[in-house]
Amino acid sequence: PEVLFIKSFYKNYMFEYDKDEFNLKEIETILNEYCSENFLKIYNSYEYLDYNPFINGQDYTEDFLENLKVESNDNKLESRYVIYQTYNGVDYELLQMEIIKEEENFKINKLYTPDGSEML
Repeated sequence: PEVLFIKSFYKNYMFEYDKDEFNLKEIETILNEYCSENFLKIYNSYEYLDYNPFINGQDYTEDFLENLKVESNDNKLESRYVIYQTYNGVDYELLQMEIIKEEENFKINKLYTPDGSEML
């Protein structure tokens, strides 16, 4: 269920984010739906981010969602999932995402760099 939750987040988030004139209110609505209160406090405390933490970069290709791959973390950290992008048959780890349950709903709680360092 967590993998489907993560894919649903990316589908909704990237659909809105990819628009030429994306609606900031709609992005906020998506983040409020998919992210924990704790995550949102940290995320909103940044006045400016020079990258998109959900893709761990600034740019992405048009086929981002088609090449999105989500797996459980091999380190047996049950709440952490690894987000990959596949290019030319090679998987590149973008980030790790911690998922929790908040009021019976899954929520993104933390983001980590590929080496496991806390990002947000």
